[in-house]
Amino acid sequence: MKNELTKRELQVLSLIAKGYGSKKIASLLSISVRTIETHRKNIKLKFEFNNFYRVISYAYENKILPIDPT
Repeated sequence: MKNELTKRELQVLSLIAKGYGSKKIASLLSISVRTIETHRKNIKLKFEFNNFYRVISYAYENKILPIDPT
């Protein structure tokens, strides 16, 4: 991973991992959908993966995201 994720990027990644879409995440975080899409793009660039399945898998495997027991 090139750079560490920001606090906001971690929030967005966590919500994506829980299955939320960009519109719902934007609503939950009170920011625009376009901002969410920018965060998604930056997260993929930092992880150097082309899709979020790999990003999420990597994040769990490397304890970047805690495993949610629910």
